[in-house]
Amino acid sequence: MMDDTEKGKEELIAELNKVRQEFADLGNLFERREQTYWHDLASSERELSQSRTDLAISEEQYRTLVETLPLGIVEDDVNGIITLSNGAHNKICGYGKGELIGKPVCDLLSSETEKKRATGTSCIFGK
Repeated sequence: MMDDTEKGKEELIAELNKVRQEFADLGNLFERREQTYWHDLASSERELSQSRTDLAISEEQYRTLVETLPLGIVEDDVNGIITLSNGAHNKICGYGKGELIGKPVCDLLSSETEKKRATGTSCIFGK
């Protein structure tokens, strides 16, 4: 292999042009990858937005279903504290909307046996 001092002007220009082309090729590759990245990111954001919209619709349908059922529905956490009580359940128990949230479910039960079984469960109360 020749030392740069031994190469002629044409050879050096040819090598320089080759390096410039390789650099340009790398730049083009980078641009294509960057465009792909931004395209994929935009697609992901659209999908996430659609998923959020779908989830909001599903949650609204669930809330509507729970609130319009003629059966009383109550849900409590692992500590027996009411986290959900639909309109029919509120009416059965004689409470207004939201008044039961945060209260112990055991306060609604009459016997000690019912109170022992109730913690951490969901219940459906019929008319």
